[in-house]
Order: sequence, then structure tokens, then C-alpha cells
Amino acid sequence: MSKLRLIGVIFGLISLGISFYRLRSYRETRTNIWLSLVFGITIIFISLFPNIVNLPADLISLGDQKGGRLITLLLISNALIWFLFFYEKNKYEIRYLKFSDWIRNTTAKEFLENHGQVFMPNSILVLIPAYNEAKNLEQVLPRIPQKIGDRELIILVINDGSIDNTRSISIKHGALVVDQRVNRGGGEALKLGYEILKNIAPSVIVTMDADGQHNPEEIEKIVEPVLNNESDFVIGSRILGSFDRDSRLRLYGVKFFSKMINIMLGTHITDCSSGFRAFNKNVLENCILLQEQYHTAELIIEAAKRGFRIHERPVYIKQRISGKSKKGRNIKYALFFLRTILKSWLR
Repeated sequence: MSKLRLIGVIFGLISLGISFYRLRSYRETRTNIWLSLVFGITIIFISLFPNIVNLPADLISLGDQKGGRLITLLLISNALIWFLFFYEKNKYEIRYLKFSDWIRNTTAKEFLENHGQVFMPNSILVLIPAYNEAKNLEQVLPRIPQKIGDRELIILVINDGSIDNTRSISIKHGALVVDQRVNRGGGEALKLGYEILKNIAPSVIVTMDADGQHNPEEIEKIVEPVLNNESDFVIGSRILGSFDRDSRLRLYGVKFFSKMINIMLGTHITDCSSGFRAFNKNVLENCILLQEQYHTAELIIEAAKRGFRIHERPVYIKQRISGKSKKGRNIKYALFFLRTILKSWLR
């Protein structure tokens, strides 16, 4: 027996010994222990009977090559490692989604029990996710109109684990506040707001940022097509309108990703990253939203794939009033935004 095969037998025996030892307690999951057992048995078996590797080696034309069996084993083991990685990752994501759904549903139910009577039928709901935006909300909230036509505006601030005065400032200016105990991202905050709104009957839902980039005076402009049944989903576009000077790279990214979505879905949007939007309840009830961050493209893709009418209106996007953006650096933002587009399109 060669030294390499002997080492394989030793490693296999060590793996089996560790597995048996781990079976003495419940500290380890049974799946991990069984994987360790299978690994140990496989290594011992291949080390004692190496010819069983000849068939897969021949299939990839490595059977006659020097070290072909070893290379074949390395390729097979790498494939198995990647399979196990994605398998475990998928299990984790499923558990996480179930846990997130439970937290969101519990929080929404508790909020509706205390505040459900405040929501009036056919009102306009303004959703504002906020994480440590007290200073900006102090200036944004008083500018939101109380009525558009004969419809009342109700403001719902989703306090996304803020540690400043976001909650008290919002209440001071007449907004309803629902609290997430920890910061979970703008997309997750909006999903909590959506869960609440699924239980009432607003005419239009508006989403806008808490940092002062979106003009409250322009809410009427983006809700009008939805109220008139001319559109299901309206995006406030800085490209059609105007914007304060921003990173050139980010601006190119907005244009590039908007064209990418247009090619994928046959839409005609210009600003896929705008969080200043208005849509009817049908959009909310039919679209599946999973993203915690970089969520603006996800809603556009979902709405387009489900056949909703999507339009844009020109708006003015300003620099945030104070504080730093939570979106991260341009390159990181672009990569995660691209991932969101691809995942939402492919599912």
C-alpha cells in the first residue's frame, strides 16, 4: 500500500473516531455527524480499493494520465463541497425567511390591534422607513400634505431599530410609528409596512425616504395617475426630472441598470433605484418581496412580470439633509443591486 493510501486510511479512521465521539452528546447536529461518518467510510474505502475511481476518471479522460485518479477525487470532492455549501445555504435561507415572516406578522398584528381603527378607507398611506433619521424627519414630516383632493394622508414611519429620537419626532408630527426592535434594512422595514397595509384598504400607497431626498410637495404628482386609474405603479424619476449633484458612477449605474431591466422585461423605466413611488393595493397583494436591502428594483421586476401598468413622473431628488447614506459605497451598492435584479428576474 502506498504512503498516500495509508494516509487516506488514517484520516478516514480519525474521521470515524471523531464521529463516534460526537455521538456521545447532542451538542452536534445529527446531519454533521452523519456527513463525517460518510466521509470517513468513503476515504477508507477508496484508499483500500482505489480502482473504483477508474470509472469516473475514464469518463473525464483522466484514467490514463499520471495522477489522474487523484485529480478525479479532488474534482469530485470539490463538487460535493459546493453542493453541500449551497444545500446548507438554502436551508439557512428557508429558516431565516420563516423567522422573518413570524417577526413581521407578529409585529404587524400587535400594531393593528392598537392602531387599526386609525386607518380610514380610501386614504393615502405614506410609508417611510427610518433608521436614525430624527433630524431629517423633523423637516420632512411637517411638509407632507394632510389631504390630496378629498383623501386623507396617513403617515406610517417604520422605525427600523433606531437609537436616536426617530420615534418621538415622528409621533410629534402626527405620524403613526411601528417599531422593529433591531435594524434589519430598508426593504425589511417596508415589508413590515406592507404587511400592515394588507389588512386595510388604502387607495394608494406611497413610499418615500426619511432623509429629505424626496420632496413631500411632489407626492400629489406621483399618486395622481394611480387615483385616476391610469397606472398601477408610478415611479418618481430623477432622470426625467432633476437631481442634486451626485456621484457620477452612481448616476451611470442608475441608467445602466434601468436599461438592463427594460431589456429583460420590456419596460420603459429610467430610474430603477428611486424609492419615491406610488402604487395601488393590487400591486402590494400580488408581488412577492424578499429583499432586505436594494429592494427598489425587486418591486419593479415583480410588478412588471405580473402585468401591472408601470409609469414614471419627473421629480426632483435632493441630497440628504443630514447624516450619511446607509446604502454603502458605490461599487458594493452596484454589486448587490445587480444581484437583486438577477435573483428577482430568475425566480
